[in-house]
Amino acid sequence: MDRQFRFTGKFVFVGFGSITKAVLPLLIKQHEISVNRIVVIAPVLEGRQWFEAQGITWVQRGLTQQNYKQILDELLEAGDFLVNLSVNVSSIDLVKHCAASGVLYLDTCVEPWEGGYDDPALSLSQRTNYAMRHQMLRLRELLDEPPTAVIAHGANPGLISHLLKEALISLAKQLKTPVPKTRAGVDWAALAMQMDVKVIHVAERDTQCSQRIKKPDEFVNTWSVDGFLSEGRQAAELSLGTHEKNMAG
Repeated sequence: MDRQFRFTGKFVFVGFGSITKAVLPLLIKQHEISVNRIVVIAPVLEGRQWFEAQGITWVQRGLTQQNYKQILDELLEAGDFLVNLSVNVSSIDLVKHCAASGVLYLDTCVEPWEGGYDDPALSLSQRTNYAMRHQMLRLRELLDEPPTAVIAHGANPGLISHLLKEALISLAKQLKTPVPKTRAGVDWAALAMQMDVKVIHVAERDTQCSQRIKKPDEFVNTWSVDGFLSEGRQAAELSLGTHEKNMAG
């Protein structure tokens, strides 16, 4: 792990699903932060025995549009880090609150409040990932030099970007290709173009094993149950690349 600075605030996690349960042991293992500065907020805290023995602080409450400000104000202060690993909690509202409070922020998906995916008061286009992404982009323009907020940084999108960048740098070393830079850092698109990279294919291998054998024609969801159900109710979307000029048919 690259060590850029020593973090002295609290880590406050929203949600206690499979991702939080996977991240917490990794965070504790780094020995970069004492466990008494780790807080978990969630309405359900099943399977917390091991984590409780480590000394983590627990707040058994669910964040809603009505109570999130009060709960977060009781737990957060400037310099802390809010990690949103929940579902049905508005990413945009949390980013706004963290910006006003001087708190760092990270999430794995841009989410609305519960019911937002199938809210009849909103048009289908207003419920899409595209619409929520642009709401977040507009928010970035409105905020005046806020603390860092890393948005939609899960496995894919998220971790996969780090793996891809590492692969491009490794390939550049092998090909002895100069790495183009901008004021913001490496120009990744230009680097890929210089090396004549046309297609990047990412394959995932699910290593989960169940004691129950899958039945013929049965679909098994190995992802978040809550996330699967909520996003399954979302409006369908089709993405087109900027290179796809002919959109007829």
